[in-house]
Amino acid sequence: MVSIDDRSISRMLFPVLRLSSMSRSSSTTRIFEVYEGRDTLLKPLKLIGLAHLSDALPEGRQPHKHPRLLEICYLLRGTVEWCVGDQVYRLKRDDLFVTQPGEEHGGVDDTMHRCELYWMHVGLPLGRSEEDQQLSSGLSMLTSHLCSGSASTLGAIERLIEEHRHPRPFATMSARCALREVLIGVLRDFEAFTSANVAGCDWSVATQKAVACIEADLSAPHTLMSLAQEASVSERHLSQRFDAEVGMTPVDYVTHLRVEHAKEMLSQTSHSITEIALSLGFSSSQYFATIFRRLSGHSPMAYRKNKQHSLASK
Repeated sequence: MVSIDDRSISRMLFPVLRLSSMSRSSSTTRIFEVYEGRDTLLKPLKLIGLAHLSDALPEGRQPHKHPRLLEICYLLRGTVEWCVGDQVYRLKRDDLFVTQPGEEHGGVDDTMHRCELYWMHVGLPLGRSEEDQQLSSGLSMLTSHLCSGSASTLGAIERLIEEHRHPRPFATMSARCALREVLIGVLRDFEAFTSANVAGCDWSVATQKAVACIEADLSAPHTLMSLAQEASVSERHLSQRFDAEVGMTPVDYVTHLRVEHAKEMLSQTSHSITEIALSLGFSSSQYFATIFRRLSGHSPMAYRKNKQHSLASK
């Protein structure tokens, strides 16, 4: 595992970071634990890593391709927006995201949003054995990119990275078993997701009521107490269900939606930063700018200029 200083992070594409780095300045934490090349225990496994970002990372997820490499990501926390070609996907906690070799993919606005995730690159085809060929064929035939990940798949990923983190006797054999479990888990998760014909997560009634209340009026001073009253459940019940189903707390979800609407207003209207901030329920333009930068990686003004430049260049 190779370490580089935190200043280099923004200059490198997220999928090829090779570092274990932590910065705590300005309440910002970025942790990357990556095993790549000769540091991996298995030849087909070209990279495996864990990433944790408390703030968005501008230019951390630029469009890129991996020839002959399947990329698998398992989102542990947060909400991110990634794209494959022109198709945009919004991931929530416990979502599994797969891109095929040669497919161009990246983050919306080239940004890596605040999140925690595992990711790996696996070379295809896996090998010459019949089992390897079956796995390679199944993975190559996946036509979807996003599904809900299972606890068993996550457990196999955790065991695989643990074998790299603390190698013990028979580590290679154990890692080989764990990698197969991961790949089989990916195939099973996508099959289950497709068979169930699930368009999104199945939210409880309480979560649906809370989300509907939030979306009906983003400028309202939503709190856990007010949302729990709206959903006719206790604060503890709503907090647990909402976090499990949406992947963030109700209050964080309010902030997330406000920032997403702010992006639209910055891109599509000429309203001032202050007007946008106040219309979305932020107490001041300064507080809005702080939250916006934390979630998007850019200041509101810089985001607007970038969008205007992109539109003008088309």
